[in-house]
Amino acid sequence: MARSIIAEILIASIDIKAWISKTFKISPDNRTIAYIAKDGRKFFAVVNGIEGNRYNYIGQDSFTFSPDGRKIAYIASSDKKYFVVVNGEEGKHYDDIGKGTLTFSPDGRRAAYIVKEDTKCFAVIDGEEKKHYDDIGKGKLTFSPDGRRVAYIALSGKKCFVVVNDEEKQQYDNISDGSLTFSPNSERLAYVAYSGKNCFVVLDDEEEMSYDDIRDNMLIFSPDSRRLSYIALIGNSCSVILDGKMGKPFRTISKDSLIFSSDSKRFAYAALQGDACLVIVDGKEKKLFDGIGGGTPIFSPDNNQVAYVGKINNRCYLVLNDELVKVHDDILKDTLIFSSDSSRIAYVALSKGKWFTRDKCFAVIDGENGKTYDDIRDGTLIFSPDSIKTAYIARQKEKYHVIIDQDEGNAYDNIVLTYDRINNKAKTCGFSFNQSNNLQYFIFKGNELYQIEEKIQ
Repeated sequence: MARSIIAEILIASIDIKAWISKTFKISPDNRTIAYIAKDGRKFFAVVNGIEGNRYNYIGQDSFTFSPDGRKIAYIASSDKKYFVVVNGEEGKHYDDIGKGTLTFSPDGRRAAYIVKEDTKCFAVIDGEEKKHYDDIGKGKLTFSPDGRRVAYIALSGKKCFVVVNDEEKQQYDNISDGSLTFSPNSERLAYVAYSGKNCFVVLDDEEEMSYDDIRDNMLIFSPDSRRLSYIALIGNSCSVILDGKMGKPFRTISKDSLIFSSDSKRFAYAALQGDACLVIVDGKEKKLFDGIGGGTPIFSPDNNQVAYVGKINNRCYLVLNDELVKVHDDILKDTLIFSSDSSRIAYVALSKGKWFTRDKCFAVIDGENGKTYDDIRDGTLIFSPDSIKTAYIARQKEKYHVIIDQDEGNAYDNIVLTYDRINNKAKTCGFSFNQSNNLQYFIFKGNELYQIEEKIQ
């Protein structure tokens, strides 16, 4: 394999004394960097080296890119008034804007937030002020995937209800914050509601069966939008509800394990039965383990394979299509991935240090262990779009390396990453293959930030 740097582009020179480092962000499309800086008592945004207006305050937690990476927005304050700034343009000034309420639609075209004026709250969507209510649940606004619908929970008196594109739905005693979930096709909406002691899911304005509670308000639609799953609590046990039907009761069910295959035909999750853990795939119970690794099970993109991590006697096994194929001291959470053509599999494993030696990380690609490192950066193990190449960022002592097909490459003082939630999913920004299957990432040289593009042959 031959690799070469074909581009090294200076993105910005950063005033290290002025910038607030924890606000540094890389856009989801890896084309823009932004951060908040301080000038005396004033704050300002810097986007690709260009400084914005000075303000008395900029909400660091509000500083966000749109999902398409084309817009940067934040809440600012001047003269005791608050306003939203999108790509440098100020919105209307208000007495208060709800913390953490600023959000974009998934296509990045629309922006919305919650305003508090006197004793009332109202949504501002695309600059338009909506109806005033006593409160808006947790100040959260939820866009549909196509960006055409927006929903939120409103409170009026002692009742609450969902508002969708200005239409008020059925009133209930309570509606769970964070439960509003649109289907992938944007046509369906589900949420968790309470009436008296009854807890139930409302799907397409129809109430489903009541349970003691719905676990963590996690409602999961299938990719084709036809199916819905969630975890219901009944007494001291819990069951998966799939297509309105209750599954077998278990002691507990891992809330992050519910997963549909990409064709929506298959379904899997991890559960605790007595003192043993197991994975259930298409209703069939698999081998018992001491534990199941976080972020698993997963389906391959072609829907034919199932992989997960099983734990026995403090050791971790890769389980692929019901076969125990590899054992390690540990397999790190959320690192197990398939290539896009489903022919390859990779993950990050841990070799635990003995006596006074440190734990070591290494990537396992197609069953082959890579070189051990002090650390492998979260979310960086990836396949190229054509499934041929692999890459990740590793640290050895004080130096960082970009590993491509297990080739170590140059040593850097720092390789820059940011982590964000885009369309409600965790995303690592600043490290990716482009459509030409070249790898792009960011490095610092002193106070200068560069974007690097490597070509692999």
